[in-house]
Amino acid sequence: VFDELDISKDSLFVKEYEGNYNLDSLVAFHYNLWKQGKVDFVLTSVEAVYVKLNELGVKSMHIIKPQKNISDALDRAIDQGKIRNSKKAQIVVGLVTIEDSSYSLHNAESELHHLPSMKAYQILKEFVKKINASLLQLEENQFILYATRGAIESITNGYSELPIVAEMEKSLEVSVSFGFGFGLTTKEAQENANIALYHSKNSVQGKAYVVTDKKVVIGPLDSQPQQYALRSMDEDILSISKKTGISVSNVSKIVEFLNFHNFNHFSANDLSDYLHLSKRSAERMLKKLLDHHLAQIVGEEQPYQKGRPRSIYKVNF
Repeated sequence: VFDELDISKDSLFVKEYEGNYNLDSLVAFHYNLWKQGKVDFVLTSVEAVYVKLNELGVKSMHIIKPQKNISDALDRAIDQGKIRNSKKAQIVVGLVTIEDSSYSLHNAESELHHLPSMKAYQILKEFVKKINASLLQLEENQFILYATRGAIESITNGYSELPIVAEMEKSLEVSVSFGFGFGLTTKEAQENANIALYHSKNSVQGKAYVVTDKKVVIGPLDSQPQQYALRSMDEDILSISKKTGISVSNVSKIVEFLNFHNFNHFSANDLSDYLHLSKRSAERMLKKLLDHHLAQIVGEEQPYQKGRPRSIYKVNF
């Protein structure tokens, strides 16, 4: 409007916020500008701010939201609800493997060899009943289940837990790995389930992972689950990956780690604990970042009296 009327915007002062706001700070923003003579009039979309400014003698006006804006917002909310419901109906393939260290001690034809598998099938049958899913046994030690995204979100409490893993390991005295894959088709979901199962088997701390249709890895489900992307359209992440030779997924993990730590200084131990990697793997990644001037050593710490001190790092991206 100001552009079309050829009015200078130099004397405009805008305070933006995203839903959550502090009433006192908003009032102070406008009041201080008015008191300093920088503005003659205040427009605010927050009614409480308008009331307060009136009490302080500041000329102001409350911007009333047009009916169309309200109806448009409701339409968007309905659309989001439909999208959410359609996502909940999305196909999920779950792969489960059990590894019994005693298999090698038994004859392949013996009943003892089949016992963990039989028990696992019974436990999984009860599990799939709860989520209205179907279950098939692929091999002696591998099972596949078909469910919906909504069911998995519910049974895992929003991807934060999966008690059946501990239940099976305790009951069967075997190692159990779960991998859930989401997809628009069964084939895509099964490919993602295989990736999730790979992460489960290779994780130091967790036995259950999820890979979404967007190639986002979530897990481990029972140990402070994190999220990171296997693919990225972020030019910065792609550039760092290409420059250092660190995979896109690992660069994404490091970025998530930095966000988690508010970009503060950290040690290789901190990084390895967060990424569920060995300390050596974390140190290798950090060395690549150091070699390409994307990280620097800014100090040392020595948590124990004996042993070498640990380097403290700062990442420059």
